Amino acid sequence: AVAELFDRFPTLPAAGGYEAAPDLQQRVLVEQKDTHPSHLRILYRPEVAATDLRARAALTIYTTLLGGSMGSRLFDEIREQRGLCYSVWAMDHAFADATALQLGAGLESGKTAEAYARMRETVRELPAEGPTEEGVERARAYAAGRRVLAFENTNAVARHAATQTIVYGEDVDPDTAIAALDAVTYDEVAAVARAVDPDAVAVACVGPHEESEF
Repeated sequence: AVAELFDRFPTLPAAGGYEAAPDLQQRVLVEQKDTHPSHLRILYRPEVAATDLRARAALTIYTTLLGGSMGSRLFDEIREQRGLCYSVWAMDHAFADATALQLGAGLESGKTAEAYARMRETVRELPAEGPTEEGVERARAYAAGRRVLAFENTNAVARHAATQTIVYGEDVDPDTAIAALDAVTYDEVAAVARAVDPDAVAVACVGPHEESEF
Protein backbone atom coordinates (compact mmCIF):
# COMPACT_ATOMS: atom_id res chain seq x y z
CA ALA A 1 0.00 0.00 0.00
CA VAL A 2 2.80 2.41 0.86
CA ALA A 3 4.62 1.61 -2.39
CA GLU A 4 1.45 2.38 -4.34
CA LEU A 5 1.25 5.81 -2.72
CA PHE A 6 4.86 6.57 -3.60
CA ASP A 7 4.22 5.50 -7.19
CA ARG A 8 1.86 8.47 -7.52
CA PHE A 9 4.73 10.93 -7.16
CA PRO A 10 6.39 12.03 -10.40
CA THR A 11 9.99 11.08 -11.05
CA LEU A 12 12.22 14.04 -10.26
CA PRO A 13 15.74 14.71 -11.55
CA ALA A 14 18.56 14.00 -9.16
CA ALA A 15 19.57 16.92 -7.00
CA GLY A 16 22.63 18.78 -8.21
CA GLY A 17 25.55 19.94 -6.13
CA TYR A 18 25.35 22.78 -3.66
CA GLU A 19 27.55 25.73 -2.87
CA ALA A 20 29.94 25.26 0.00
CA ALA A 21 28.96 26.95 3.25
CA PRO A 22 30.38 30.49 3.38
CA ASP A 23 32.76 31.54 6.11
CA LEU A 24 31.22 32.98 9.24
CA GLN A 25 30.53 36.69 8.87
CA GLN A 26 31.81 38.16 12.11
CA ARG A 27 29.49 41.06 12.71
CA VAL A 28 27.02 42.57 15.16
CA LEU A 29 23.42 43.24 14.16
CA VAL A 30 21.20 45.22 16.52
CA GLU A 31 17.53 45.91 15.90
CA GLN A 32 16.75 48.81 18.17
CA LYS A 33 13.41 48.43 19.90
CA ASP A 34 12.13 49.67 23.22
CA THR A 35 11.50 46.12 24.34
CA HIS A 36 11.92 44.51 27.73
CA PRO A 37 13.37 41.94 27.92
CA SER A 38 16.06 42.10 25.27
CA HIS A 39 16.75 39.07 23.07
CA LEU A 40 20.35 38.07 22.41
CA ARG A 41 21.90 35.51 20.04
CA ILE A 42 25.57 34.57 19.64
CA LEU A 43 26.69 32.24 16.84
CA TYR A 44 29.93 30.24 16.58
CA ARG A 45 31.12 27.89 13.83
CA PRO A 46 32.86 24.91 15.49
CA GLU A 47 35.48 23.06 13.44
CA VAL A 48 33.51 19.82 13.72
CA ALA A 49 32.96 17.44 10.79
CA ALA A 50 29.27 17.70 9.91
CA THR A 51 29.32 14.39 8.03
CA ASP A 52 30.74 12.43 10.97
CA LEU A 53 27.96 10.99 13.15
CA ARG A 54 30.26 10.56 16.14
CA ALA A 55 31.57 14.13 15.84
CA ARG A 56 28.03 15.47 15.66
CA ALA A 57 27.12 13.46 18.76
CA ALA A 58 30.11 14.92 20.63
CA LEU A 59 28.99 18.41 19.60
CA THR A 60 25.54 17.69 21.03
CA ILE A 61 27.05 16.55 24.35
CA TYR A 62 29.27 19.65 24.48
CA THR A 63 26.28 21.89 23.77
CA THR A 64 24.24 20.18 26.49
CA LEU A 65 27.10 20.67 28.94
CA LEU A 66 27.46 24.32 27.95
CA GLY A 67 23.82 25.42 27.91
CA GLY A 68 21.44 22.62 27.02
CA SER A 69 19.95 21.89 30.42
CA MET A 70 19.20 23.38 33.83
CA GLY A 71 22.44 21.83 35.06
CA SER A 72 24.54 23.46 32.33
CA ARG A 73 27.29 26.01 32.83
CA LEU A 74 25.45 28.88 31.22
CA PHE A 75 22.25 28.24 33.16
CA ASP A 76 24.10 27.98 36.47
CA GLU A 77 26.50 30.88 35.89
CA ILE A 78 24.39 33.40 33.99
CA ARG A 79 20.94 32.77 35.45
CA GLU A 80 21.26 31.13 38.84
CA GLN A 81 24.47 32.63 40.24
CA ARG A 82 24.49 36.07 38.64
CA GLY A 83 20.79 36.62 37.92
CA LEU A 84 21.56 38.21 34.56
CA CYS A 85 18.78 36.68 32.49
CA TYR A 86 15.37 35.05 32.52
CA SER A 87 16.43 32.29 30.15
CA VAL A 88 19.73 31.20 28.63
CA TRP A 89 20.48 28.26 26.39
CA ALA A 90 22.78 26.70 23.81
CA MET A 91 21.79 24.80 20.67
CA ASP A 92 23.89 23.01 18.05
CA HIS A 93 23.09 22.68 14.36
CA ALA A 94 24.62 20.36 11.76
CA PHE A 95 24.09 20.92 8.05
CA ALA A 96 25.47 19.06 5.05
CA ASP A 97 28.93 20.60 5.30
CA ALA A 98 29.00 22.87 8.34
CA THR A 99 28.12 22.94 12.01
CA ALA A 100 26.98 25.84 14.16
CA LEU A 101 26.70 26.58 17.85
CA GLN A 102 24.08 29.12 18.91
CA LEU A 103 23.74 30.72 22.33
CA GLY A 104 20.63 32.66 23.27
CA ALA A 105 19.27 34.62 26.19
CA GLY A 106 16.20 36.60 27.16
CA LEU A 107 17.17 39.20 29.70
CA GLU A 108 16.56 42.56 31.31
CA SER A 109 17.91 45.19 28.94
CA GLY A 110 20.14 46.79 31.55
CA LYS A 111 21.98 43.51 32.11
CA THR A 112 22.52 42.59 28.47
CA ALA A 113 26.10 43.82 28.11
CA GLU A 114 27.26 42.03 31.26
CA ALA A 115 25.48 38.82 30.31
CA TYR A 116 26.93 38.94 26.80
CA ALA A 117 30.46 39.33 28.15
CA ARG A 118 30.03 36.49 30.63
CA MET A 119 28.55 34.15 28.00
CA ARG A 120 31.57 34.78 25.78
CA GLU A 121 33.89 34.18 28.74
CA THR A 122 32.20 30.87 29.55
CA VAL A 123 32.82 29.58 26.03
CA ARG A 124 36.44 30.73 26.28
CA GLU A 125 36.98 29.13 29.69
CA LEU A 126 35.59 25.69 28.87
CA PRO A 127 38.50 24.44 26.71
CA ALA A 128 41.06 26.06 29.02
CA GLU A 129 39.66 24.61 32.24
CA GLY A 130 38.24 21.49 30.64
CA PRO A 131 34.87 19.92 31.41
CA THR A 132 34.67 17.58 34.37
CA GLU A 133 34.18 13.85 33.91
CA GLU A 134 31.02 14.10 36.00
CA GLY A 135 29.72 16.99 33.90
CA VAL A 136 30.25 15.07 30.67
CA GLU A 137 28.51 12.01 32.09
CA ARG A 138 25.50 14.06 33.19
CA ALA A 139 25.30 15.80 29.83
CA ARG A 140 25.57 12.50 27.97
CA ALA A 141 22.79 10.90 30.02
CA TYR A 142 20.59 13.97 29.64
CA ALA A 143 21.09 14.27 25.87
CA ALA A 144 20.49 10.57 25.25
CA GLY A 145 17.41 10.54 27.50
CA ARG A 146 15.99 13.62 25.81
CA ARG A 147 16.50 12.00 22.40
CA VAL A 148 14.72 8.83 23.56
CA LEU A 149 11.72 10.88 24.71
CA ALA A 150 11.73 12.92 21.49
CA PHE A 151 11.48 9.75 19.44
CA GLU A 152 8.19 8.93 21.16
CA ASN A 153 6.75 11.50 18.75
CA THR A 154 6.18 10.13 15.25
CA ASN A 155 6.82 13.54 13.68
CA ALA A 156 10.25 13.63 15.32
CA VAL A 157 11.03 10.17 13.96
CA ALA A 158 9.95 11.23 10.48
CA ARG A 159 12.06 14.40 10.61
CA HIS A 160 15.04 12.39 11.80
CA ALA A 161 14.64 9.86 8.99
CA ALA A 162 14.35 12.63 6.40
CA THR A 163 17.43 14.45 7.68
CA GLN A 164 19.49 11.27 7.88
CA THR A 165 18.52 10.30 4.35
CA ILE A 166 18.61 13.64 2.54
CA VAL A 167 21.37 15.51 4.36
CA TYR A 168 23.76 12.80 5.58
CA GLY A 169 22.87 9.59 3.73
CA GLU A 170 23.11 7.66 6.99
CA ASP A 171 21.20 5.00 8.90
CA VAL A 172 17.71 6.24 9.80
CA ASP A 173 17.27 3.95 12.83
CA PRO A 174 16.68 6.16 15.91
CA ASP A 175 18.59 3.64 18.03
CA THR A 176 21.73 4.43 16.03
CA ALA A 177 21.49 8.11 16.96
CA ILE A 178 20.95 7.29 20.63
CA ALA A 179 23.86 4.83 20.64
CA ALA A 180 26.11 7.51 19.14
CA LEU A 181 25.33 9.83 22.06
CA ASP A 182 25.93 7.05 24.59
CA ALA A 183 29.32 6.29 23.01
CA VAL A 184 30.75 9.83 23.23
CA THR A 185 33.89 10.00 25.38
CA TYR A 186 35.27 12.72 27.61
CA ASP A 187 38.17 13.32 25.21
CA GLU A 188 35.77 13.83 22.29
CA VAL A 189 33.82 16.47 24.21
CA ALA A 190 37.05 18.22 25.22
CA ALA A 191 38.11 18.20 21.56
CA VAL A 192 34.86 19.91 20.55
CA ALA A 193 35.43 22.58 23.20
CA ARG A 194 38.81 23.29 21.62
CA ALA A 195 37.23 23.36 18.14
CA VAL A 196 35.12 26.41 19.01
CA ASP A 197 36.99 29.63 18.21
CA PRO A 198 35.94 31.96 21.05
CA ASP A 199 36.88 35.06 19.06
CA ALA A 200 34.90 34.29 15.89
CA VAL A 201 31.25 35.16 16.48
CA ALA A 202 28.22 36.69 14.87
CA VAL A 203 25.93 38.55 17.27
CA ALA A 204 22.32 39.64 16.97
CA CYS A 205 20.24 41.49 19.54
CA VAL A 206 16.78 43.01 19.68
CA GLY A 207 16.36 45.72 22.29
CA PRO A 208 17.32 49.29 23.25
CA HIS A 209 21.03 48.82 22.50
CA GLU A 210 23.90 50.10 20.37
CA GLU A 211 26.30 47.91 18.41
CA SER A 212 29.14 49.30 20.51
CA GLU A 213 27.77 47.41 23.54
CA PHE A 214 28.88 44.17 21.91
